Amino acid sequence: MEFMRRRITWLSLAGALAFLVLASVPARGESYLEFYLGVVQTENEHIPFTLWHHYPNGVGVETLAVPGRIRLSIDRSVAGGLRLGTWFVREGFPKLNYPRWMRHFGCYLDLSFHRLDYRPQKLDTLAVDKVPPVNGMKAIPKSKHVNRFFSQGRVVTLAFMFTARYGFFPTDEVPYGRLQPYVGVGPGLFIMNQEVSIETKSYVAERNSFTPFFTLSPDGDTSVSLALVADAGLRWMFNPHFSVNVFFRIKHAQPFFTYRYKDPLSSKSASFTMRPTFNILALHAGLAYHF
Repeated sequence: MEFMRRRITWLSLAGALAFLVLASVPARGESYLEFYLGVVQTENEHIPFTLWHHYPNGVGVETLAVPGRIRLSIDRSVAGGLRLGTWFVREGFPKLNYPRWMRHFGCYLDLSFHRLDYRPQKLDTLAVDKVPPVNGMKAIPKSKHVNRFFSQGRVVTLAFMFTARYGFFPTDEVPYGRLQPYVGVGPGLFIMNQEVSIETKSYVAERNSFTPFFTLSPDGDTSVSLALVADAGLRWMFNPHFSVNVFFRIKHAQPFFTYRYKDPLSSKSASFTMRPTFNILALHAGLAYHF
C-alpha cells in the first residue's frame, strides 16, 4: 500500500512538471495534456469464497456467499487522472504527414486512481465439518450462520486508448471545430491493492456448536490484471491552447486475490481467494492544455 502511495505521488509530480514544461512550448493544438476529476460507481459480481480449517483428522469448510443476491455493496469514490494524447495530423505528435481523413482519429495514454471499498455487510455462511463422524453422528454436519465482511481497496489503471472524434462550429482560431464529441476504447493495466476483514465463526462437530465470533484480517494483496476501458465525451475548445472535457467511462476488470493468514482454530497457515468481476462506471470533467 505504501509503495502504491509513493508511486502515485511521484507520478503526480511528474505530471505537474510535464505540464509546466509544455506550457512554455508554443501551442499547436493537436497534442494535449489533461488533468481530470470524477465520481466512480462500481458494480460487481461476487463469487463466493471458502475458508478451510485443517484438523488432524479432517477439514472444516466454510463457504461465504451473499444472501439472496450476487452483488456486494461498494462505496462511491472520487477519481483523479492524467491523460496525454494526440490526433493523427501533421501538427500532432510525431508530426507525420497523415492523410486528411485521419484527422478524425487519435490516441491517448491515460493514468487514473480511485478507491474501491466494500462497505460493511452481511454474508451467509454454510459451514460443513468434514471431520469423520464423532459422538455417534452418522452424517457430515452442516449449518448456516451470518458473518460480516468489509474491505479497503485502491485502484490504479494505466490505459492506452484509440479514439475517434468529429468537429462542430469551426472557426479561424480552431479550424477543426470548437465542439468535439469523441469515443475511445482500449486495453488497460488494472492494478488493485485490497485489504479485507471478515468477522465469522466456525461449526465444530465434536461440540455440536459454533465457536464464538472471531476476526480474520489477513495481509493485503495486490492484483495486476487486464481491463477493457471505454470513454464517450464532449470536448469544448476555448482556443488552440485550452479545452474543457466532460466524459463518461466504463471499465471492466476481473482481478484475482489470494489472502494468507493463520487459522485461529487449527493454528495452521491458511489462505482463501477472491475473484470478483467489476464494471466500474465514472463521470469525469477535465481541463487540457494543447500544444
